[in-house]
Amino acid sequence: MKNKLKNFAVIMGVFFPLGTFAQSTLWTVTDVVQNIVWSLGWILPIFAFVVFFYGLAKFVLASGDPKKIEEGKGVMIWGLVAIFVLLSIVGIISLMSRSLGTDTGPTNADFTMPVLPG
Repeated sequence: MKNKLKNFAVIMGVFFPLGTFAQSTLWTVTDVVQNIVWSLGWILPIFAFVVFFYGLAKFVLASGDPKKIEEGKGVMIWGLVAIFVLLSIVGIISLMSRSLGTDTGPTNADFTMPVLPG
């Protein structure tokens, strides 16, 4: 057991300078997690829109079959619920981070209004 622990420590020291608290220009774990969360915060609602429109297509193309119509309605409802929940979560997180002053995302202050010459 000690031999495995020693080998692991050597591997961490040689291949992962972050593991030995050495100076590194690599992304930190928090940066990676933050990027994943921000990406999922916008990818998942887009996926929910796709699910909603899939349900809409099923509903429209049901051609009078009551079972397929109900199936399409169910998919549309769950798509709308997913859109609402996901966008609400993104909104709450954004509101809290801006209120606490920890917002690292883009802000309106980064945008400069174009001006006509003259």
